[in-house]
Amino acid sequence: MTQPSGEGGLVLRLSSALYRLLLLRYPADFRRAYGEEMVDVFEAEVLRTLVETGVSGMPALWWKVARDLGRPLPGPVGAESTRRRSGNTSWSAGAREDLVFAARSLRREPRFTAMVVAVLGVGLGLNVVAFTAINAYLLRPLPFPEAERIVTVQNVGNVSWRDVNDVFEAAVSYDLDVFTIIGDGRPEMVPGAWTTPGFMATYRIQPQLGRTFLPEEAGRYGSPVAMISHRLWQQRFGGDPDIVGRSFSAFTSDRPDHAEAFTIVGVLAADFWYMNEYTEVLSPLREDRSVYAGRLRTDVSPDRAAALLTDKSLLGMERVPEDFAVTVTPLQERHVAAVRPTLMVVQAAVLLVLLIACANAAVMLLVRSTRREQELGLRRALGASGPRLARQLLFEGGLIASCAAALGFGLSALTLTAARTGIEARLGLTVPGGLESLDIDGTVLVGTLALTLVVGLVFGAVPLLSALPKALRASMGDASRGGTESRGRPCARLVGGHPP
Repeated sequence: MTQPSGEGGLVLRLSSALYRLLLLRYPADFRRAYGEEMVDVFEAEVLRTLVETGVSGMPALWWKVARDLGRPLPGPVGAESTRRRSGNTSWSAGAREDLVFAARSLRREPRFTAMVVAVLGVGLGLNVVAFTAINAYLLRPLPFPEAERIVTVQNVGNVSWRDVNDVFEAAVSYDLDVFTIIGDGRPEMVPGAWTTPGFMATYRIQPQLGRTFLPEEAGRYGSPVAMISHRLWQQRFGGDPDIVGRSFSAFTSDRPDHAEAFTIVGVLAADFWYMNEYTEVLSPLREDRSVYAGRLRTDVSPDRAAALLTDKSLLGMERVPEDFAVTVTPLQERHVAAVRPTLMVVQAAVLLVLLIACANAAVMLLVRSTRREQELGLRRALGASGPRLARQLLFEGGLIASCAAALGFGLSALTLTAARTGIEARLGLTVPGGLESLDIDGTVLVGTLALTLVVGLVFGAVPLLSALPKALRASMGDASRGGTESRGRPCARLVGGHPP
């Protein structure tokens, strides 16, 4: 460095001496690694100031120097030196400090942080929506007690629901219909069904008011009674608390020429759900029909039930088709079979979107990590261990993933609120338990948190595998060469500041 003469040379020498004194505020290992480089950068700034503005520019330079030197060493670097002097090596205290520094490090680059969190948040939000639908349709049991024992029967032949007591605790057969309710000058068509008394026992449905059907009310000479839905009770009958015992008249397909009077014996609960909408009016089945579904006895498996029903069917057949066999299928499997492939494809698609989002975020993290090699090398030179640096990087990845998960949950909640009916319409199948089942529950929460943990570990590992090894090698090289050999390598961009 060419030394100026006269007044400029005196200013340079005095400024350099004062700057070296001010560097004594730093730990000795820091001064050995970076002190000479900082002095070189400072002297170059003094020369530039003297050339451009003369001595009058020195107060502004010293203001900048004082401001930079007044800052503490970066997070874990300064804290590490303090703990080494005080002997405080508590893991929990160090973890808290690393977490605070990780948040501060991300806050220093708000645009980068916001971009990564937004990219990951959208990907996680889409996965929450898809997983919520899968949970509602495929994972969550149907809203009936011991729903796994409820099965449907196909290809059963002419086996009456009355003749299967050795297979089912309660059996169901029904016939869908439309009831055209008249009276009060307001005719109204509502979907309903003729069903067996075992319908309520099979699904273990308790009415909100009144009772269910009695066995003697079914059949050709049964009584014209009915159970109505909660909606019909409220909207058609004004929520009358004395509705049980009242009658209404309705046309049905059984007797299209004249209306029949039905006595209301019960009202279904407001949260009652069934696979189809034909439950506004239920009335006892008047003809003998084949069994359609039922609740298996505790000692009968689906395979055993299929074998017993096959034998019963064969007894009533004059001509047996080839490979005839009754099929007994769990109700939930039968209900969701049509949408299972669609939901699996959707889940795979949103996972692919998340993978693409992770790849884009990883590229951004790699670019950022190349700018942090010197920072990590500085912390290593000041005594921070490799595991300590790794923990801090993992905390940064965890914070990014946590913020992205919070954003994803918010976006998914808004999406599910706005698109519940759209999801059901798009899939063409009612949601088991009703639209309220399309909500984020404990299963979705745990699954998303597990996915967030994986994403956080990945994004903590990206800089860990990229920048940290180089930083460790650089810090070991600096330690072997010592401070004097590194004078020619520019390290600090700020006059009195810390290396970046």
